[in-house]
Amino acid sequence: MAFLYLPYVLIMLLAAAVAGWVSAYVWRRRTVPGGIYFAGLMAAVAFWALLNAIEYSLVHIPTRILCSKISYPAVVSVPPLWFLFVLAYTQREAWLTPRRRVLVWIIPVVTLVLAWTNELHWLYWPTITPVSDEPGAMLTYTHGVLFLPNLIYAYGMMVAGTWGLLRIALGSATLYRSQAAALIAGAIIPWIGNAVYLAGWTASIDTTPIGFALSGLLMVWGIFRFQMFDLVPVARDAVVENMTDGVLVLDTHDRIVDINPAAAQWLGREPGQVIGRPLDQVPSPWSELGTRYQNIWQEQTEITLPGDEGESQTLDLRISPLHDRQQHLSGRLMVLRDITARRQAEEALRHYTQELETSNAELDAFAHTVAHDLKNPLSVLIGFSTLLETRMQRMEPAQVTDNLHRITATGYKMWDIIQELLLLASVRQMAEVEVGPLDMGALASEALGRFANRLAEPNVIIVTASDWPTTVGHAPWVEEVWVNYISNALKYGGDPEKGIPPRVELGFDAPPNDSSVRFWVKDNGTGLTPEQQAQLFTPFTRLYTTEAEGHGLGLSIVQRIVTRLGGKVGVESAPGMGSSFWFTLPVP
Repeated sequence: MAFLYLPYVLIMLLAAAVAGWVSAYVWRRRTVPGGIYFAGLMAAVAFWALLNAIEYSLVHIPTRILCSKISYPAVVSVPPLWFLFVLAYTQREAWLTPRRRVLVWIIPVVTLVLAWTNELHWLYWPTITPVSDEPGAMLTYTHGVLFLPNLIYAYGMMVAGTWGLLRIALGSATLYRSQAAALIAGAIIPWIGNAVYLAGWTASIDTTPIGFALSGLLMVWGIFRFQMFDLVPVARDAVVENMTDGVLVLDTHDRIVDINPAAAQWLGREPGQVIGRPLDQVPSPWSELGTRYQNIWQEQTEITLPGDEGESQTLDLRISPLHDRQQHLSGRLMVLRDITARRQAEEALRHYTQELETSNAELDAFAHTVAHDLKNPLSVLIGFSTLLETRMQRMEPAQVTDNLHRITATGYKMWDIIQELLLLASVRQMAEVEVGPLDMGALASEALGRFANRLAEPNVIIVTASDWPTTVGHAPWVEEVWVNYISNALKYGGDPEKGIPPRVELGFDAPPNDSSVRFWVKDNGTGLTPEQQAQLFTPFTRLYTTEAEGHGLGLSIVQRIVTRLGGKVGVESAPGMGSSFWFTLPVP
């Protein structure tokens, strides 16, 4: 063993130990961007320094040359690993396509083959000679023409990686600038040593590993001082390019100088097609945006743009001024966020709130109406029942029978009210309605049949159409519509004071090529004023409280049924001219 270069050997061993420790430390944090590449880089440095220490501790020249060749896989791996680390650390690893990854390693692999086969061509190291005749003297490796590509490549990788870190140092927060500065210093030191060695200023001693030893110590300081490989910067490009918000940078002449993919997609153009063009001259819905906010340097507002398939798109627009290092105005930053879904949700919530308020109001009116309409017949029922209970022994049989008839009629009336309440509940709650063709003549006849007793009274006139058209609907519901309209026509038709009996007419209007048929029920009552007509289909209201029996559920039920079936309801009336209540249903 040669002890001529013992201090150098010890330094190399120290460099190997430091680099190995850094590699092991970073490997435990390999999930951090760039961690795997940096761990590999420091492992290569450790192997290189260790083989250098072994080489300079030996005397036998062929063995020393063999050690140098064994270390060469690590030597040629350092530049590409440094470059790959910087790309990953600065979040630009996506730049490396599979083809580019192969290209990065071509020159290192070729260099390794040339070094290993040097004795066959002597074009990499033309001569390998000791600097003196002393045993263990340093070997001088002269560099041939095939060494130059590797030299250019290695320094090119170093410069490219350092430039990437320099951009982080200039554009990041203080902590990340300090991390980048430590990495830059750690990269420059060994390459300065390598340059000194190649210039022949170190008596053939390769000082590159010594530089890496110093670099490793700097990395240790950076790891504990700046949390290197615990916190890493996120590159601006990685953030902006992957933002779902649209980002536009305009100069003072409103020309687009930068645009991210989200904004380019909204414009419907490739970034290269719009950069350099004024925003108001880009053919898109955004051209109006450029005109509207041409001289506005700071703004926050909402805009609406035409969307796909006629749907509008709501965007949150924020405009901020941009300044250069001298604080001179250099342009504007426009950030647009699609808030269409949020606005739609807010609109849906507003609509739901309105429906809920309307429903609550209807429930209040419903409760009042039900209480009122059930209270009257219930009072009659209790009154006659109490009368029979207390006086039946003293009553004539005819009086008892009359009271029982009144009780029975009142019970039927309450039954009708309950049935209509159940029908209204089914209309409100049923999610899906089974519809189909309707035999309207049969439904009208069924509805009239439910008033057989009333129609049997003298002078009541009923007129119906003879040939009914076919429409689409839900038969049980449509029958209830007819029942409600006919009931109102019988109650409010005619003029009892003048002895005029009710006249009820059922018919329809079916204009050619129309998508719906209008059915109607006309009466010969006293008619309605415009104010009364406006109140008719208000839920749970009744116009007359004394002239005729009835409860305020009928027209509310009619309106809900017809609306659910895709039709409309209405009335045509005038004082003294009777009324015509109508509803429409779609044709098949």
